[in-house]
Amino acid sequence: MTPLRLGYLGLAVPDPDAWAPFAHEVLECGYREPTGPMPAQIVLDDDRPAIFLERSPETDVRFLGWEFPDHATATDRVRRLTELGIEVVPGPDTVRQSRRVDGLWSFDDPFGYRHEIYFGPHRRLRTLPSQLGHPELGHAFLLVGDPAEAEEFFGEGLGLPISDRISFTMGATPFEPGDVPVDVSFLLAHHRHHVLAVAGLPDGGPTRGLAHIMIEVDSLDEVGKAYDACLDRDLLVTTIGRHTNDEVVSFYLSAPGGVVIEFGCGGRPADPGPHSIPRYDAPSLWGHRPYKPTPETHPAHAE
Repeated sequence: MTPLRLGYLGLAVPDPDAWAPFAHEVLECGYREPTGPMPAQIVLDDDRPAIFLERSPETDVRFLGWEFPDHATATDRVRRLTELGIEVVPGPDTVRQSRRVDGLWSFDDPFGYRHEIYFGPHRRLRTLPSQLGHPELGHAFLLVGDPAEAEEFFGEGLGLPISDRISFTMGATPFEPGDVPVDVSFLLAHHRHHVLAVAGLPDGGPTRGLAHIMIEVDSLDEVGKAYDACLDRDLLVTTIGRHTNDEVVSFYLSAPGGVVIEFGCGGRPADPGPHSIPRYDAPSLWGHRPYKPTPETHPAHAE
């Protein structure tokens, strides 16, 4: 199993400045203002950037950063990708310095996403306020044109085996009932049940896009506090629920620019040994229902 983690990602958003109050008041983590060529950043534990925010008219995912333990494991992965015919290029010093890492390479996958392989993340004493207990990025959920090809590519290219799959039907969003069939594949690494999820939609649906990112915290209290903050600001996408496969207790919220974030805790660790690959018929044991504000919960929505 590849010893990697999702260390950071880059987002293009219309208004990075709107993420400053969102970071402080909702996520209770740090926000670093842009300086020169350095974009704005959402900062999680150990004062490390987790989300780089670039200004753009359209919301999009720019890159995903995969952290390897050291130079040897990172270059082994670069070598494997090259063997598969993927062009991998060393990151310029300016990019490496902006990511605050010792070494970095980048490549484009067959589905239109850019990835960065890196090692040696720079740590320093916390200088930005955070009330959360060791928050970190949990996973990214990407839409792809061919899920089977994506499973094979990320298995061979990044060394991510399949943890399990979920097949269900949805409506206008993944959280609403309907008859749109969806198959989601979850790819595990290191201790995490999954660091990446991929899914394809039926013909006519988008073949590229960030469905959501997940931020994992230490306790249910932290989840509850963030839930209340989102409730007060009308940012909830779903109610709280527990997922079937990784057993995370979480909820989904709308960040500035329409970025969807899953915020949760308590995920069960990955099974590193040989195991069967189950297929679940529902994404949640309970909850994760579409949040629909009422005049009682939100006076602003009263007639």
